Order: sequence, then structure tokens, then C-alpha cells
Amino acid sequence: MKIATIISLAGTVTSAGIFTAQKQWVLAAAFILMTLYTVLDKVFRIGAIPPMVVDAFPLVALVLILYEVLRKVVAK
Repeated sequence: MKIATIISLAGTVTSAGIFTAQKQWVLAAAFILMTLYTVLDKVFRIGAIPPMVVDAFPLVALVLILYEVLRKVVAK
């Protein structure tokens, strides 16, 4: 595993844990998806999961983060 992969995993797992502790479920789900993407793309390649599904994880995470940011901006 490369150092960039280790740093990415450390950051996403930490962020997911912090957002879970704060009960911000949408942001926690986004970082869990980013963790899954890193694990399934860089660490383990599982043949049963199509690459298109793995590549969709960051896009879904981006949509979740944008939703949460826009929700907080509109709420102000």
C-alpha cells in the first residue's frame, strides 16, 4: 500500500468517525463511501463488484456533500 493510500484511509475513516459521533449521518455516509472507494479501488480488487459501481462511490459522496452544504446554506 502506498503512503497516499494510507493517508487517504486515515483521513476518511477519521472524518466518518467524527461525523458519526456528531450524528451528522449524511456527511458520515459520504466519508464511508469514500473509504469504501479507497479500499475497493486501491487496496483490494474484488472481481464480483463491477468497476462501474466502485467508480460511482465518489460521485455519490459528492452528491451527498453538496446536498448537505446546500441544505445548510438555504437554512440560513
